[in-house]
Amino acid sequence: MKPPSFTLNVNLNALNTIRKRMGAPLVEWQCSESEQGGFDFKEISVIFETLEEFTENVGKLDNGILIDKNTGQVIFAYIKDNRLPKTIIEEEPGKGRKVHLAWCKTLDEMNSKKKFDRYVGTNRTSGIFEVDYLDWHTKDEGTTEARLHVCKNCLDQLEIPRRREDFKNVSDYDFAAHIDEYGRTLKREPKHEASEVPLNKYPDDWRKISDNYRQSRGYVCEDCGVDLSENSFLLDAHHINGNKYESHPGNLMALCKCCHKEQPDHPNYPIKSHEKKMLDVIKKEQGKRPCK
Repeated sequence: MKPPSFTLNVNLNALNTIRKRMGAPLVEWQCSESEQGGFDFKEISVIFETLEEFTENVGKLDNGILIDKNTGQVIFAYIKDNRLPKTIIEEEPGKGRKVHLAWCKTLDEMNSKKKFDRYVGTNRTSGIFEVDYLDWHTKDEGTTEARLHVCKNCLDQLEIPRRREDFKNVSDYDFAAHIDEYGRTLKREPKHEASEVPLNKYPDDWRKISDNYRQSRGYVCEDCGVDLSENSFLLDAHHINGNKYESHPGNLMALCKCCHKEQPDHPNYPIKSHEKKMLDVIKKEQGKRPCK
């Protein structure tokens, strides 16, 4: 007697990720009736074929531990773009970005500010991570490997002693033991892996992109509403998530220089005194919020 037909759903996420890294194409395959052994295969589906779908199907454990939802594998998150000279990154790890073990208040805040896509995910246990460096003076930039410290907020959330006298758990965290200790079971996973994310710098045609975007917004600040059509040099195109290589309209905002400086992670944003004075005058004339 012929067995009943059935549907088989196969989750091949891990294998599909390896295929993409190898640059191997997807090959359509259909088994013959003889190969089916008399069974009717109505559907074989592979889900999460795109990066976007994959990142939507991840999360955290109840205690905040970051995991890959599909494989149950514990992961870590950090910002690859360090914007520090190579020597400082390699010799003074405490000054670099922090590695996150859990969904702590820092990640929660970055996510609310739409900055989470700056993070990359990794399961490295050596404590050595791929990071991008940039020397603002010499313009030397590139990628290297360096030790990074663990986020203190993550340690607090997981109730792991910081050992304040020497910060051992911050500077010399045992990532392998972490993976062994914390199990598997769910918020967001970083959009990129360290090997995939490009250097965080403006595209070659950034000036044209900026001009076109600001023009499309009528040279009006999308925050305070000041009209700078007659003084467009006081209006910037701001990257919402901080990734300069993601310069599509959905990641841009037209902001006057004062509002731009008020954005997260912009404490040292350069605004000249005469520019601020001009904006104060224009904002007052238009009844808009004054510069801080």
